[in-house]
Amino acid sequence: MKLTPGAELAWRIAAGEAAASHHEKIEPAHLLMGLLSLEKVVQLQPTELGLDAPTLAEVAREEALLRAILKSGALDATRARRLARDRVGRGGLAHQPSGAMSRSLVTKAVFQAAEALAAEAPRLSGLHLVAAMAEGADPLTFKLFVDLGAQVPALQKGALEGAATLFAAPAAPIVPAPVAGTPLLDRFGRDLTALARAGELPPIFGRVAESEAVARALAREDGPWPLLVGDPGVGRNTIVEGVAQAAVAGRLPALEGRRLVEVSLSSVAAGTDRPGEVEERLAALLAEGLAHPEVILHFASPRAGAFRLEPLLARGAGPCVVAVTPEEHAAHWAGDAALARRFETVTVGEPSREETLAVLRSWRARWKERHAAELDEAALAAAADLTARFDPERRWPGKAVDVADTASAHARAAAPAESLVRVTARQVAEVVAGKRGLSVDRVLLALGNGDHARLLELESFLGSQIVGQQAAIEQVARRVRLGFAGERREDGPLAALFFHGTAGTGKTEMAKLLAQFAFGEERLVRVDLAACADESAAGRLAAPEGELVAGLRRNPWSLVLLDGVEHAHAAALEACRPLLAEGRLGGADARHAVVVLTSDLGDEARRLLPEGLAALVDEWVTFAPLTREDAARVVRRLIDAVALDLRVRYETVLRLEPAAFDFLCGESWSPELGVRDAQAAVDRYVRGPLASLVVSGKLELLPAWKLVYDEGGLYALPDDTPPEVDSGAVSG
Repeated sequence: MKLTPGAELAWRIAAGEAAASHHEKIEPAHLLMGLLSLEKVVQLQPTELGLDAPTLAEVAREEALLRAILKSGALDATRARRLARDRVGRGGLAHQPSGAMSRSLVTKAVFQAAEALAAEAPRLSGLHLVAAMAEGADPLTFKLFVDLGAQVPALQKGALEGAATLFAAPAAPIVPAPVAGTPLLDRFGRDLTALARAGELPPIFGRVAESEAVARALAREDGPWPLLVGDPGVGRNTIVEGVAQAAVAGRLPALEGRRLVEVSLSSVAAGTDRPGEVEERLAALLAEGLAHPEVILHFASPRAGAFRLEPLLARGAGPCVVAVTPEEHAAHWAGDAALARRFETVTVGEPSREETLAVLRSWRARWKERHAAELDEAALAAAADLTARFDPERRWPGKAVDVADTASAHARAAAPAESLVRVTARQVAEVVAGKRGLSVDRVLLALGNGDHARLLELESFLGSQIVGQQAAIEQVARRVRLGFAGERREDGPLAALFFHGTAGTGKTEMAKLLAQFAFGEERLVRVDLAACADESAAGRLAAPEGELVAGLRRNPWSLVLLDGVEHAHAAALEACRPLLAEGRLGGADARHAVVVLTSDLGDEARRLLPEGLAALVDEWVTFAPLTREDAARVVRRLIDAVALDLRVRYETVLRLEPAAFDFLCGESWSPELGVRDAQAAVDRYVRGPLASLVVSGKLELLPAWKLVYDEGGLYALPDDTPPEVDSGAVSG
């Protein structure tokens, strides 16, 4: 999504902050510093910033809005900038990076959240980025806001209000209107009737009941008038456009000769700076509508909730339609008796799949004209089905239209300019995968077109890394395949697994490997339940800024690992019930996640869960105790990995004598801890001596080295054993 000049300038500042502090990538804290530094840079000359005067004016307007938002949210820019710089600290690079800077994974999550908030905006602004941070897209900046005493809800609300104002049409002097007597309506409104007569409105499909309800209400002389209540994207405003088309076509005789005008509340608010000026404009608009009986006003949803339309409507208005979200309805309309008398609620739900496909088909001509792109039925079905599966936060048909439009634009950009491009289901899947940070094959699985054979390789993948747990591996792989194939509870995660068994048997390691195989190595949301031993942890687990909810919001397609159930307070475990029962927690969606709980206890682990919670676990997976022979297999794998690394990096052969290998196996295993200490033993006794050789420069002087046991430790010595006699890392 294209950035506003203010957001672009903030990004340049953020890149400079990241480079100066030796960071490889730009973190959200750097971005926040850039946004909070706009106040200083707008005082410079345009040439100093490489901008022209009009562009700098745009930056200054966005900065002024941001400054007012910070004030309303009680956030001091200077203190916030200093604390952000302190907390992000110095990066790990030895020198400042050169060249273009890229976004870190967390920064990408912030941009994704901001783009979702800016879905109806022409560009992504710094205000949207602040709103995303205040929403909790990045735990570090969210905590920074809290620690500075900011009023975070007010900060987010103000940022969204500011973004709406930023993109509103600039105020202009009132001029004589084309239609006599309605200058305000012509300045702030969109004449839907005129657009319908000119054939410039899109066709409407379905919504017969809702359209008829709106038409009946508008045909009355004294109301109550229709109040459309529905989520963004379901087509509330499209219904009103459909009514205008039906009236122009003569299908609604009661509305013949009427003029349906959509009023832009953002435009009404644009350019206002005096308290009460917005309300004055709205009152004048309503009075103008009352003075012209042929006029029906349509007020689209004021998403930011700042325009205070409701009190004016409660005192009386002419024929009008208002569209609001369920949240706006609950906050401002449901409890107002005066509004309840004057308006009749018309609920607008999400359309059916067939209705959504009909809407997508109606867009074909526009995509062909706009992008020279043609979408077949498979591509349209993919847009509907994949958004239903991978974009549950938004609603049909809006989200499906958005994905299909983006796929058309991408296909156009990759094709010769003069040719008509055909958009396939795979190209639609690529857009969905890109929005969610998933592999295309993972997304195509939902259409039945992905690499199903890959899931059949799960046992061999886990078996190549985990020893002594073949039965557990088969049980886990079977349940995970069922989840990805759609054989799962309607509500709840893809799979809920409980790994239990003595310490050091590979429970946590299997969870990590499962996350790597199913979602990608970075898609692991891990919570150490040892930190949830007190009752107050219940609130932290389900809090929006907590590591569990915040991690799920960033990565709905991930493995959630709740490690060490026996250490958690019962209240903390109870707080996780919605995660298993509904596939949701604290507003985060976990229906596309695999949830794994672990315990070092045996069969008694079932009794750890609160009543009824155990029934929500799909599989209880028992991990068998590991023997010393199992430890030997683990150690051999670890040593082989070290030996391979030496061959590749230094062209050096490594060999362990039998006594050294036996000692290492003994240090890696115990009846109580299994092989939990294997990696630590290899790091201490193998990698340690080798590191000394690397640092001293001795390692590369000889073609082969061996590790020998002596007096409770391992020592590296030159090895004169011919490679053809013993080519393995472990001899004997």
